Amino acid sequence: MIAAQTTRQRCRSALGAWLRGRRHQIEQTPASWALLAPTAVRVAEIEAVAEEMHGAIKVMIDPHFTPGECTWCAPARPELATVRVCGDPDPEQDHMKPLFAAEVCHRCAVNPRTGAVRQALIEAGPHRLVEVEVCES
Repeated sequence: MIAAQTTRQRCRSALGAWLRGRRHQIEQTPASWALLAPTAVRVAEIEAVAEEMHGAIKVMIDPHFTPGECTWCAPARPELATVRVCGDPDPEQDHMKPLFAAEVCHRCAVNPRTGAVRQALIEAGPHRLVEVEVCES
């Protein structure tokens, strides 16, 4: 009982000090936009995925692309969507969830196993074009 009171008192005093502002200052985290790689690097990584898969891709830089939230990331890890993938699935193939258009973060776009660019290239087949728009940083 005495130990429980001591622990409770220590917790209350620590919480009170934190609420009164006696905590260490934390460096301000830069905005997600400031952490983006240069546009040329992001475009090169997307083109590398297409080259590895031998797919037809057209990468464009869209200055009017307004980044939003990634539609593929888990809700606990929201990222800034900076890539728009416009797929052209082959209608003769039976795909479970064909990718027509998705706004995703760069990580979800170039993921070597489950990336949006990879999925669009697989669904499009060898004779169809996949368009990718990258926001300008």
